[in-house]
Amino acid sequence: MEIERKRRERRNLIVLTGAAAVLAVAVNFAFTALNTHIKNRKKKGVAMFFISRIVLGDVYVVFNGVVPGSNVRINLSAPEILRLADHIVAKSKEVHDAVASVPLDKVTYANTILPLVELEAQQFPLIQSCAFPKLVSASEDIRKASTEAERRIDAHVSGCSKREDVYRVIKAFTARGDWMSSEVKRFAQYLVQDFERNGLNLTSTKREELQRLRAQIDELSMRYIRNLNDDNTFLLFHDMELVGLPPEFLKVSLEKTENGKFKVMLRSHHVSPILELCKVGSTRKSVAVDYGRRCEVNLSVLEKLIQLRHKLARLLGYSNYAEYAIDRRMAKSSTKVFEFLEKISGSLTESASKELSLLKEMKIPVALLISQLQKEVDGHPGLLRFSEVVNLLHEFGHVVHHICNRAPFARFSGLRLDPDFVEIPSVLLEKWCYESSSLKLISGFHQDITKPIDDEMCKSLKRWWSSFSALKLKQEILYCLFDQIIHSTENVDMIGLFKHLHSKVMLGLPMLEGTNPASCFPRTAIGYEATCYSRIWSEVFAADIFSMKFRDDIFNQNAGIHFRNKVLAPGGAKDPLEILSDFLGREPSIQAFVDSKAHSV
Repeated sequence: MEIERKRRERRNLIVLTGAAAVLAVAVNFAFTALNTHIKNRKKKGVAMFFISRIVLGDVYVVFNGVVPGSNVRINLSAPEILRLADHIVAKSKEVHDAVASVPLDKVTYANTILPLVELEAQQFPLIQSCAFPKLVSASEDIRKASTEAERRIDAHVSGCSKREDVYRVIKAFTARGDWMSSEVKRFAQYLVQDFERNGLNLTSTKREELQRLRAQIDELSMRYIRNLNDDNTFLLFHDMELVGLPPEFLKVSLEKTENGKFKVMLRSHHVSPILELCKVGSTRKSVAVDYGRRCEVNLSVLEKLIQLRHKLARLLGYSNYAEYAIDRRMAKSSTKVFEFLEKISGSLTESASKELSLLKEMKIPVALLISQLQKEVDGHPGLLRFSEVVNLLHEFGHVVHHICNRAPFARFSGLRLDPDFVEIPSVLLEKWCYESSSLKLISGFHQDITKPIDDEMCKSLKRWWSSFSALKLKQEILYCLFDQIIHSTENVDMIGLFKHLHSKVMLGLPMLEGTNPASCFPRTAIGYEATCYSRIWSEVFAADIFSMKFRDDIFNQNAGIHFRNKVLAPGGAKDPLEILSDFLGREPSIQAFVDSKAHSV
């Protein structure tokens, strides 16, 4: 739960609604708001904090540290943040104590579920008011207070999730089956599942064992990541070994040693440009091999981590950890995930084979150069890379989902959704980056921002995006299968398994000699354990939605409103498959996704 919360916290969101064309409207609102802010600051003695919130055309100005119509608090001092955190904890304890005191034969919606529903709704913005300053405040004291406030709140929330007295009352309510609505039923069932996944239905001995396992799992997960973060391995190259890399990259990104060589750290911000742009094959291979065998010590860490996860899952009544991790997701079971990945992989084989044949004929890698985001250098402005534009639209998708969510409970609001579902709208919105009509609306040359990129550039970007996509996806499926197998089976030979899967999935291609991907694949250690498939899952359903509703007219307002009301508005209050089936008028299909890869070369 803590890991998932931190992953969500890292999302950087900007607000957009509808298709990519609305970006222009958003920018217009932002400039209007900024001008208002500047004018107001000039008024005598008036201190005002400003926020622009673009939600379907509304702009809000915040006065005196309070957002109108909400519980959000801003401009808090360090002591105020800590007092607010203590207030949050005290109020939460008061509500949980009240629920726990309800006699089991007198439980009702009003005295058990409703207080917790209202508590979540009231406290969520207050919690964010405490936690957000640590990300944005210029004051070290405020950042420290925000961090401490979040620690206090997290400790309290963790304690609440282990309260057996509250669990008994909620369990008694669900046993009555007196549901006022499907949302109430879903909310109550989620509460019970949360408690039981924390071991509240186990004996005290088993519960203690569960907590020990969780602590060991958390420690090993962090050790795996810490080993990667602490790895400072680097390689040295002469400039002639780095031919093809932009001069700006060599000048700004790489440190030059006393003997004139460039220091290449085995980190993605150095490795990716070299593998994409360097024209010297031996350099690319050297970097790829050393990058692929980092942190060999992590192999034993991962093996121990997997063993402990399986123990935890069995203690909670699951056959393996994958079944535990997927139980509350759209996929429901590891079997379903295997079927999904194998079906997608099999459907891609023909297209991937064509791409592999073409690569063999060309004998050289083909790449589209995308400028890196840089600071201004010698009067030349820093520009967005295209991949950063795609990521921008992806994050816009999360904001659209967040602001259009109309779930009745805070538990299902915002982005607190089924993890298999939450990425679908964002992946869908990425597709507007590859359509000429929308791409022109959000592009321009820095010399003349009113001049959009031309049709040929739009087509070129789309070709780059789709080139060899089946073969690339096969590689991703390889990692997903590895993740699913090690979390479904005990005592796995990880090196042997990866070699076997590589040959099977990648059309007989051998692994790059000397590499050991299992030791430097962080997603399976923390954050995406047994769920690495989820990104492909999102891409498949996003492709189905786009093909059926938006392919012929990406600015279709009726389709957009229908998507907002049917897919975004329910939030987490409805089953995701039910949401998609209702929107599409049929069960979701993988066919549109497979078809999109059939002509990818």
